[in-house]
Amino acid sequence: MKSTAIRQGLNMFLKNGYGEVTALQFDGRERTLKMQLMLNGESSSIEVEVGRFEPEMEGDDLYVRLSEVRISRAWLQALVQSRIEGRRFKVPAALAGMAKLVLS
Repeated sequence: MKSTAIRQGLNMFLKNGYGEVTALQFDGRERTLKMQLMLNGESSSIEVEVGRFEPEMEGDDLYVRLSEVRISRAWLQALVQSRIEGRRFKVPAALAGMAKLVLS
């Protein structure tokens, strides 16, 4: 149930020209996430594993911090390590309500 909700939320974001999540495994207790993406322009799927994610509330806003991220494409792995991993990102308002329910 929660994996389906997360996949639908991510697909809402990705459908705007990026691609789609084709498979997803979510463990709320361990705060881990594994997913398979089919990104536009790619000939095969991309595997993503988030070893740890930390949701953080600030007022009514939800933020998430990702760590231990592994991606099956070397260039994406380098991008994530330099620009995303360990940083805090605000969850878009359109997804925040659903995300709060899933993460509780």
